[in-house]
Amino acid sequence: MNSSASNLDHITIKRYVTRVPVNITHFVQKMLTPLTWYEIEVTSENRHGASLPPYTLRALTRPEFEPPRRPVANIKLPDVMSCCASKGITHERCLTNLCNPHNDRIAEPDMIVCAPWAQEAFSCLAGDYDHSDCCRQRGLPDVCVELCTGNVQKIDYKYFRCVDYFSDYRGCLLKGYGVLPSSPRNVRVSNIYTTSALLSWSAPVNNSDSVTSFHSYYRPIDPDRSCRGNLCPDTEYEIYIQAFNSHGASDPSSRILFKTLSESALEDRKAEYTYDLTGCCHNVLVSPGCMPLCDYNARMSHVRALTTTCVAELSRVLRCQVGGRNHGPCCQRRGVPESCQSLCTGTFIPDEVVLSKCNAYIGNIVMCLEDGVGLIPGPVSSLHITAVKAEGVTFVWEPPSEGANVTHYQVHYESVDRNSGSVGQFALNKTVNTSDTVAAIKDLDPKLLYKFFVVASNENGVSLPSSVLHLNVSNYLEQVAKGEQDPGNPVAGVPSAPHSLRMESKTATSLTILWEPPELALPIDRFQYVVHHSMVKTPNVSGSGNDNDVTSLTEGFSYNITRTSSTAIKLEDLKPNTQYVIYVTAINDMGESRPSETLLAWTDPAYPAFVEV
Repeated sequence: MNSSASNLDHITIKRYVTRVPVNITHFVQKMLTPLTWYEIEVTSENRHGASLPPYTLRALTRPEFEPPRRPVANIKLPDVMSCCASKGITHERCLTNLCNPHNDRIAEPDMIVCAPWAQEAFSCLAGDYDHSDCCRQRGLPDVCVELCTGNVQKIDYKYFRCVDYFSDYRGCLLKGYGVLPSSPRNVRVSNIYTTSALLSWSAPVNNSDSVTSFHSYYRPIDPDRSCRGNLCPDTEYEIYIQAFNSHGASDPSSRILFKTLSESALEDRKAEYTYDLTGCCHNVLVSPGCMPLCDYNARMSHVRALTTTCVAELSRVLRCQVGGRNHGPCCQRRGVPESCQSLCTGTFIPDEVVLSKCNAYIGNIVMCLEDGVGLIPGPVSSLHITAVKAEGVTFVWEPPSEGANVTHYQVHYESVDRNSGSVGQFALNKTVNTSDTVAAIKDLDPKLLYKFFVVASNENGVSLPSSVLHLNVSNYLEQVAKGEQDPGNPVAGVPSAPHSLRMESKTATSLTILWEPPELALPIDRFQYVVHHSMVKTPNVSGSGNDNDVTSLTEGFSYNITRTSSTAIKLEDLKPNTQYVIYVTAINDMGESRPSETLLAWTDPAYPAFVEV
């Protein structure tokens, strides 16, 4: 017996979307999985949006192998009527009613009329075989079991009650003749849903070639539960199978207990495979006042109003709305101007002029974000390098936890400069496609620094990178040789660097610095930022040049470090009229990013107090 919870453990929900030309009203979907339930919906769409589905169809694909149909064998019965006639039974009523094994209905008058030939008739019916065990199993009274032995001397009134059991009596005779199929075997219940289940079994061992049909019988364990036409959700059932041929039914198969799924539990499971925008916003600590933005169906007037009051949280909200998917192509199709298309990839634009211009296209952008959730795969996670050799590296990652199906993955990589920019890139010079969650890259120059990331892809688009890896093979192997790097610890992908570092205000002793979160990260990532600042002096730039060290790009200075979870900080206790160099790194569960771009900023001079007398 399977419980509802165990049934849910074996349920995997995937969403597939296929676009067809506007002049087609029929479609053949191929490459489906055998013996799998599918729900089919059809919607129409134009440049303004998509319709609602009129209704949902459910279909079950056939098994991968179906045995060929064979002609039904015809098994002959013993000639009981000839046996009766040879033993002197001449009455037509007795020959056609009592001596006919296929006649499972007999009345008391038949028993009275045929009483003189009882010994001969029941002896021919039994066929020199004792059927009493079968009759007892089927619940016949003891007096009627005597008929099953074939040893009946005479018929009197006490046998009249047996007319009600003649159907079971005839069944035992047919079973004893060996003309009925044996019980179906290996009865299984699978693909259990809320109102349906898939029943399968193996053919009987005996007389399987004579079977003309199978009948299933089921009932709820609770007699008060009943649903018209379908099974009831969250209900336990008992079921068994019988095989039929031209002579009758087999014994019942073994009985199976199963429980249909609970509708609420199924909805919860579906939610696990559906992008949870609200949950993402809760996870990144969006304030309650800005939570209305975390809804694809929010009113546009509210969205436009809140973009002003929630400007400090828009980068987090936008990352959650984008959901780690690249909606750029959709925004292009919907006429979103190029200056606003970065919003379609989760990059917040800290420019009031640009934001004001993009407000007019918020509706188009939100439609792309909502449509993309069901069409474009989500981002991969836990990207890391498991092996580094002179000839190449091996990557492993986890597939998307929700969203549309993935047809393949793209591993992007290219050689980069040690001082490469912090702004995220969604495509690199070289790409390797794979259908697995592991890839080996071999065409690397061990002396160069490389940047890697992975995106999930299908026919509708690609995800955004969720992390990025930088590696110089020669430096890494050198560190391993010196014992500075443990080859047993995988090199993990980390978020891209914070970007758009800028100064908001300053005084003689303070600088207020703002920046934007990493572009390449999971939507649900929360960051701690490490702000590095130092007075500008003539730096000692004769460092080791280690490309795998995040501090190598800004070495030579002695930095003060401040940690914050905000994307703004006020650096205080600074010296007046002094130039400072500042950069920021981001830390999540996977590790620390590379440095952002550096910012050079002067504090104001300290003017002496002026008193007018």
